[in-house]
This record gives sequence, structure tokens and C-alpha cells, in this order.
Amino acid sequence: MKIFDKGNCIYESPELNYIRSYCKEQIDKLWDEVKRFENPHKYYVDLSLPLWEMKERLLHGYAAK
Repeated sequence: MKIFDKGNCIYESPELNYIRSYCKEQIDKLWDEVKRFENPHKYYVDLSLPLWEMKERLLHGYAAK
């Protein structure tokens, strides 16, 4: 899905109520152990190889400046 085209934003943001309900649905999918405030279980997220390589390029490019 394109968001920008030739520097112009062409993406139309969904309604706030849709965004809110989508976020709630996604949070409800998490285990209760991850959502608790005291001693929460760690939720590890791994990066795909292309995303990790992009992160490294960005970090090294920033550090070189």
C-alpha cells in the first residue's frame, strides 16, 4: 500500500474509532502475563534479516556523521 507518491501523502487515515478498536483487539491477543504491571513476562520480538540489515545500515550511516 502506498502512503506517499511523489512527495504527496495519498494515504487516508482510518477513523479514530476503527483505530481504537483495532488496537484493543491486538492488545487483547497478548497474554495476561505480558500485560501485568508487576513482574511482567518479557515479550521478545525478533527482526527479520532484511529489517535487521536496514537497522544496521541506518545506525552505521548515522554514526559516520
